[in-house]
Amino acid sequence: MAEDVLEPEYEGIIRNTLIEDLKDAGADKIAILYDERNFIQNSKRIKQDSSYSKYFEGPAIIVYNNEEFSDADWKGIRRIGTSIKKLDPSKVGRFGLGFKSVFHITDYPMIISGRLLMIIDPYRDETRCCIPLELSKLKLYSGMNECYKALFQVFDFGQNVIDAGYYNGTIFR
Repeated sequence: MAEDVLEPEYEGIIRNTLIEDLKDAGADKIAILYDERNFIQNSKRIKQDSSYSKYFEGPAIIVYNNEEFSDADWKGIRRIGTSIKKLDPSKVGRFGLGFKSVFHITDYPMIISGRLLMIIDPYRDETRCCIPLELSKLKLYSGMNECYKALFQVFDFGQNVIDAGYYNGTIFR
């Protein structure tokens, strides 16, 4: 499936796509961070203990906006091979490659919004490539406790979010 997602890279397409997505979501705040930390790679124990560790390796580009994913957004992101925006004339993003453009800079994009953390693994079967995880249950996954700490101190994501099971806004990593 990975080869179906990768398209020729165009200058600025990733930045423009994320900005278009923010406009479509109604967000009025955006922040972009280059996180140089390499939390997982520096810990052999975490790599051995968790099948999730590859999804949290750094460094990473992290994009924040102050709107949450809607049900339609979650549905659209799960349809990785198609776009629901193409048919909606009110959406700025209907012209672009869309979120799939992030595969030019990461193998495993991640979205955190509201009650969910979703990892997209294009190397898995198309029906299993989206891995939705409830924030309130992250502590229950074997080895995940150390992995999600790689996100701490980024755009107010921390233990308080895990305890509440809720993130106010959206993070793309």
